[in-house]
Amino acid sequence: MDERRKFLVVGAVVAFILLGWYVISALQRQQKIDDCLLSHRPNCEAYVDGK
Repeated sequence: MDERRKFLVVGAVVAFILLGWYVISALQRQQKIDDCLLSHRPNCEAYVDGK
């Protein structure tokens, strides 16, 4: 039973790390888009399209 519990804990930690990485990268992308749009630059499509 201890082995299964350890496996579940490690799985949960890995899942939280991956989720955190995804959320942080999404927030950084959104910040780049906001910065570009607020600076009134004409070439913000690259940020919106994810290029």
